[in-house]
Amino acid sequence: MPSRDGLPCPTAFYTSARRSAYGRPVPTTWGQLRKALTFHGRDRPSDKLDVPCWAPHGATGNRRTAASIESVHALVLDFDDGADVPDVMGLFPAKERCAYSTFSAEPSAPRCRLVLPLAAPVVGALWAATMRLILRDIGQDKNAAGPKCIDPSRLYLLPCRGPVEVADYAPGDLIDVGEYVARAEYEAELARIAADHLRARHVARAE
Repeated sequence: MPSRDGLPCPTAFYTSARRSAYGRPVPTTWGQLRKALTFHGRDRPSDKLDVPCWAPHGATGNRRTAASIESVHALVLDFDDGADVPDVMGLFPAKERCAYSTFSAEPSAPRCRLVLPLAAPVVGALWAATMRLILRDIGQDKNAAGPKCIDPSRLYLLPCRGPVEVADYAPGDLIDVGEYVARAEYEAELARIAADHLRARHVARAE
């Protein structure tokens, strides 16, 4: 299986969650990103808001908002329901992926994050709908933490020292979201047609 480490995966890095209004994507490969995400050697601040952050997105403008995100380059899923790294690594067998325990993880209450590079970037405007379809298909649409990742502008804390320092990586195929994007576009078009129809009915009644 060919290495995916050279895959372009533009990533925005932020000094901390407190200073996260501005960020620019840095030319990053998947290999560089997944190594950064499986390293818990960073010093642990007393407040999680001071932990450096990352996000797999490219943005325009001067402020980080959902509307400013041009593209998303990786699928990220958070698990705050007690799932641990081995559990979540099994959700996408045979796919390229890495996972790491997060800042709030405790030995008695595991928390972790799963990251999968995309075969091709997804337009920011379609990311929320695409993510909903993916979550539904893998049975995680009821996950309390997962749906927060629907926001294309969402930030993620980099791993640092803590009571739980677990990370894993597995090579595999890239996740192809083309089918999900096509479904998202189709559903968006249906919603637009329905809205136009409803608007036309209101105009007709007003006349």
